[in-house]
Amino acid sequence: MSLDKNFIWGVSCSAYQIEGAENEGGRGESILDSKFTKGKTLGDMNGKIACDHYHRYKEDVALLKDLGIKNYRFSVSWSRIFPDGTGDINPQGVEFYKNLIDELINAHITPWVTLFHWDLPRKLYEKGGYLNPEISGWFANYAEKVVEIFGARVSNYIIMNEPQCIVEEGHFSGTHAPFLQLSRKETFTVAHNLLLCMGKAEKVMRKAAKHKLNIGIAPCFTPIMPTKEEDKELALKYNFLPSGDFWDGCYFTDALIKGEFTDDYKEWFKEYDYNPSVEDMKIIKSDLDFFCANFYRGFYIEKTANGIKRKSALPTDDFTAMNWAVTPEAVDYLIEYYYNRYKMPIILSENGVALSEWKTLEGDIPDDMRIDYMKRHIERVKKMAEKYPVKGYFYWSFTDNFEWAYGYSKRFGLVYVDYKTLERIPKKSAYWYKKVTETNGEDLSNN
Repeated sequence: MSLDKNFIWGVSCSAYQIEGAENEGGRGESILDSKFTKGKTLGDMNGKIACDHYHRYKEDVALLKDLGIKNYRFSVSWSRIFPDGTGDINPQGVEFYKNLIDELINAHITPWVTLFHWDLPRKLYEKGGYLNPEISGWFANYAEKVVEIFGARVSNYIIMNEPQCIVEEGHFSGTHAPFLQLSRKETFTVAHNLLLCMGKAEKVMRKAAKHKLNIGIAPCFTPIMPTKEEDKELALKYNFLPSGDFWDGCYFTDALIKGEFTDDYKEWFKEYDYNPSVEDMKIIKSDLDFFCANFYRGFYIEKTANGIKRKSALPTDDFTAMNWAVTPEAVDYLIEYYYNRYKMPIILSENGVALSEWKTLEGDIPDDMRIDYMKRHIERVKKMAEKYPVKGYFYWSFTDNFEWAYGYSKRFGLVYVDYKTLERIPKKSAYWYKKVTETNGEDLSNN
């Protein structure tokens, strides 16, 4: 089970979760900022300082290099480039990202830029945000300018991170910013405008670039698995059926990659008078270079007297600190399902685990369960890469960081951040991952 010699090993992070400098460097306000999330997060924790990456990026890049990381996925803060979302560009924000990219390139680390990881500029939210049909034009302008600013130094772009979370958690359940609880019909407007954002962005980015771009998006998926082998076809069908919300399935990916929806989705759309125009679907359909997936867990289904249901959690299941079941076998279904549907090379843009951990009295972080989690998932990736074009794996995340409503209580990082001192301490898993990447996944031993 040998991976392609050009297999992409990397780590991921996002702007608001690590940068800090919330009110510095000419940055405008975003819907994630501390003054707007007050009362919405654990202990009113926020990203005002976070990991202070804005001031410590050179230290962080040096650490990436020391740990053998060759690919670094980070997001750009829209409001650090455009303080008001549109209008004048902030030269200090441009300088920060250019300096970061230069530092990465000088360290022989390839930058992978995510254009949007949820930090909508506050000024645009006040104009209606994703409910305003103008949002896709604003986003396309932002995307175009970023590509022009970074030029030939950046070739790899992920347009948007987890649009499902923006719809469901940001605008339906209200658990993430902007903390809205809209009607299901209104969430169709949000989802449709997100599609237009991505479709328009892909086209202007390619037009603006004077070199070849490698472009994808990063939805999150929890693939459906059969409890019994004879139910495999049923699980496959269920995976791509609408389930009454925008999680999983194929709403975003079918629209962007195929430029169409299935009859099952169209039936669901009728309930909410959603009927996207032919013109909009042409704008949405995009020429993506790879299929990206953020993956943490899968779900089993079972037949019941009331039809097909997700299987409930069992005492025998293993759980992470996020209360997510550990299901590395779901990697197989994710890759098989989505490659067979879209026939595109696949990159796992996020895979990681939050553990309950702290620095020992000796000053180290022996996170053996993280190593075990990664090993189980990478073994599956290697196995599936024998049959399918699996091109890369990015661990989430490089450092511990601000985990949204959970504040700093959930640690996903390969590198421990002491939030009292902001000291970075590589965990045991960081050195294990270095060995894995140096051997291109050949050595997964615990030594």
